[in-house]
Amino acid sequence: MTDMEETIRLSAGLIQSIKKLNKIEDEKKPIELRAFVGTICNLYRGLSFENFSIANMVQEGLTVQVNELVLYNALANVIKNAIEASNHSPTKKIIIESSKKEESHIFIDVSDFGWGVSESARKELFAGVSSKADGSGYGLKNSRERLRLTGGDLELINAQNPTTFRITLGVL
Repeated sequence: MTDMEETIRLSAGLIQSIKKLNKIEDEKKPIELRAFVGTICNLYRGLSFENFSIANMVQEGLTVQVNELVLYNALANVIKNAIEASNHSPTKKIIIESSKKEESHIFIDVSDFGWGVSESARKELFAGVSSKADGSGYGLKNSRERLRLTGGDLELINAQNPTTFRITLGVL
């Protein structure tokens, strides 16, 4: 299967998941993480963000049991925020990596080299309050809540150089 065919297959699955929002916390299925992250990276590359590099450094063969839409939403929010934070930075690079903890969890770290997260912004990061003039501020809050309902989590693990958000998921 080509990368494009895999992107189309996963995108079609995401659309089906969106149609079933009322069962979002219940429906978990096995997802091969590298391919899933690759699909999201391809979608963002296709949105033509000028001079941005998104590196998929997720290990091959890692499978998680998670709701596809919940994971997509969390990754999309963190990547969108990373792009916005790096918009005026000379290093317009986002790195997505994975690691395992005690065989029971997989971490997905999304790092950017933008302006970082100030001390005052950290206090309200997941409170649903926006530090942007045009943002609602609910993306990270909702992503964290949805992940927690499915046994995962979302947290800021490094505030700058690079700024890194970690998504925690259960292993299949």
